[in-house]
Amino acid sequence: MPASGWDGLRRPPNAPPGQAVGIGVQPGVQNPFILAQYVIVYGPTGALTGVFLYQTGTSPGPGNPPIAAMTNSSTDPFGNSVRPGDSAAAGSLILLGPVPSGGSNSFVQLVAGTDLNVLLGTGDPNESSPGSLIGEISGSGPGRTLDTAITSPDFASGVGTAVTLGSRSADNSTQGAFFAAQAGIYSLLVGERGSVGNGGMLYYNDSAGTWSVVRSMTDTTPHTINSASAQQFTNNWTVPANDAVIDTQYRIKAHARGTAATTTAEGLTITVFGESSTIPAADQSPGNALSVDVEVCVTITAAGSGGKCTVATRFDASNPSGSNNGVVVNLNEDVAFNTTVAQSLELTASWASVTGAPTITCYDSSFERLGS
Repeated sequence: MPASGWDGLRRPPNAPPGQAVGIGVQPGVQNPFILAQYVIVYGPTGALTGVFLYQTGTSPGPGNPPIAAMTNSSTDPFGNSVRPGDSAAAGSLILLGPVPSGGSNSFVQLVAGTDLNVLLGTGDPNESSPGSLIGEISGSGPGRTLDTAITSPDFASGVGTAVTLGSRSADNSTQGAFFAAQAGIYSLLVGERGSVGNGGMLYYNDSAGTWSVVRSMTDTTPHTINSASAQQFTNNWTVPANDAVIDTQYRIKAHARGTAATTTAEGLTITVFGESSTIPAADQSPGNALSVDVEVCVTITAAGSGGKCTVATRFDASNPSGSNNGVVVNLNEDVAFNTTVAQSLELTASWASVTGAPTITCYDSSFERLGS
């Protein structure tokens, strides 16, 4: 007769002997492994809950913080800190590396919130705010962008150096940008979020609100002059408020091609910042092609609301025949330039008369900041 409880099955050859059934997870009970379909950790408001992992070969207890933790608490069950320097943030924490003298473990922490936020702490005893890596959606609708922000740790709270990499907008109307800043100290912006393909300018901000242009910018929008009234000849370049100091220089270059009046050539007047110079009819060949290269330098000689500048212009006029070529150079000093407000630098032009249909088109212009 088979033994009581025998199911009638024979053990396969060489099969390992049966093992004791694993017991449930209970306080104070240690088990070499647990197999589970899912694990639920919860508790009432204010209760310490979480999962804590301790270094092998050690026993959990005061003075032995976990090497990884998933909890909404600032401590483990034994009072060890699981978030050096900032108990307000919650998320899974991994302590890394050796402990700096007088400090605590360096760590990586995933922080719950509307954005992906990874905190990176050095463990330095004087670290006030950890570094961070954030992925976020900026804005909404078709104009929204996808940004990644990286911030360094710092000894003071909220002043770490930050670098933001921004995508082009969802509707492709604006280009991506790179932005770097240290709160209250400096900011750097590359690729101003203008239209795609314009390249953008680079700005430097040495303190709150003071932006400086430190890179050239170009524009290839055609501007045609065919009137005796002033018309736009180049792009309208903006000098930010407080950008200019003594010896700062703004330089505009432009290249234009056209045709002189068919019978009697007409003078072409070009104006910038209220100062005008004229390419005389004598420097043109009636009815023939006309090329004009322009260079304008605006140099700051005094700063402030009563600021001054010098406006220097050079116009080179030529035609394929090589005749009636000319150079016009002009210098205007003590021109008013208020450096405390934004200023526009744009060249306009007009013909003395439109008799004979003179016309000229500026095909490209550039703007750059030089000097101080």
